Order: sequence, then structure tokens, then C-alpha cells
Amino acid sequence: MITQHLTISSSHGNYQIPAILTLPSDTGNFPAMVMCHGTGTNKDEAGQGYVMMAAKLAAAGFASLRFDFIGNGESNVSYENYSFTSAVNDTLDVTNFLRQQTTISDQIGIMGWSQGGTIAMLAAGRTVYQAVLLWSGALDMSGLIPPEAYQQNTYQLDLGFRSPLTIGHQWMTDVQQTNVATTFHQNQAPVYAIAGGQDPIVPPTTPQKICAQSSNLASQFTVIPAGDHLFNLLSGDDTIFTRLITISVAWLTTVIS
Repeated sequence: MITQHLTISSSHGNYQIPAILTLPSDTGNFPAMVMCHGTGTNKDEAGQGYVMMAAKLAAAGFASLRFDFIGNGESNVSYENYSFTSAVNDTLDVTNFLRQQTTISDQIGIMGWSQGGTIAMLAAGRTVYQAVLLWSGALDMSGLIPPEAYQQNTYQLDLGFRSPLTIGHQWMTDVQQTNVATTFHQNQAPVYAIAGGQDPIVPPTTPQKICAQSSNLASQFTVIPAGDHLFNLLSGDDTIFTRLITISVAWLTTVIS
């Protein structure tokens, strides 16, 4: 496995997008996955979940590119500037970067975890991917903050596991005005939506609703009954998370070659 730390220039602002490109150890022209992280985490994800997924992908012959959204990880831009709009723009920028790499084939998929899944769906409605993989992907983010917050310019979101995030007005506007399901309906690629049955944030009925927006016969969904929002990764028992990445990569190998 080869890991490259890099920065990618934003086409929509004067900033760099910190990213990590992971390649299989052998030489070749690899299919790849763009990896979108969730709220308040970073390109490695909670519990190093994306680090583990990148390794699993590399072992299966996939490259992957994971990156920091505005205000997260190594980004030097304020989180107040983060929104659906900025996140989708960043996702399209890193996707275009991958398309220009000689080590990457034209078989590029996208995955996202939690709000990263929301962004992945919005990006998939804007450009062509070969597959869409969603972990705890959310169709509606409006419940993340109280209704009265939408009348404010900013809101302090305390997730408990890190310092509070300053939610900006553009994020609140995007959440109110964006119909994620309608946008995702433009996607033609197969989707695999996976959720935990014990998720207190994203209802376990969501994967079925996501798949209802897909006309691709290879689309499917799975609810892991004992899984929480992070598929129990922070519990000290990685049994469910190991199952998650195993079934995810197995599915990808059937839809991306």
C-alpha cells in the first residue's frame, strides 16, 4: 500500500484541500473511491475508520482519496464557511483531481459517512460516478440543530466529542432549500446504503428511502441490527465495523472493475 499526502487547490475559493491518496502496492491503473467524511470529523474519520477502509480498498485493488472539508482536520478555513455548497464543490474538485491521475482508471466511485453520505449523494447528482456507497447517510440534516437556530446567522453545535462547531448561515440555508432525494435521483450509478439499527441520528428506514431514488438494478441496502451511527467502532469491539467494510468492499468489487 502506498500513501501520498497532498493538497488540492479549490476551484471555488482561495484555499487548499488537504487529502491523502492511497494506492495498492503494485503498479497499474486502479479504480478509485472518493471518501467524504462526516460532521466534525476529518479525512481519517472517527476511530480511524477511513484509514482502515482505505487499507481494505487497497488490498482489493482500489485506490482511494480521502480529504478534509472546510474547518475540519488540516483545513485552515473556518468551519463557519462550511456548507452543502462548499462540500459538494470540494468533492467535485477532488474527483476531478483523481480523473487527471495516470494511476487512476475511469472507474471512480464515491462514498460518504453520515453528513458525508449526504454530500456524496448531492455530488452524485451533479457528476458521474460508477458506484455510490453510503454509511449512515442522511437524507435530511435539518434536525441537527433546533428550529430557532435557522433564524440566526450562526449556531454553536456541540457534538460532545470535540470543541463546538460554528454552523454558518449558508449551511442552514442549504439544509432548508436542498432536497437531497430529488438531487440524488439524477444519479444513474448503483448505490449501496448501509445503516445501523441502533442509530439514534439517522433512522434505519433511511437506506430503503435512498434506494427508492435509484433505478439501477445493482442498488441495495442493508441495516445492521446491532450497529449504531458509527457501527460500534468506538465501543472497543470492531466486529460490526469489520463486517461493514467487508460487505462494502465485496459489493464494490461487483460493480466497479
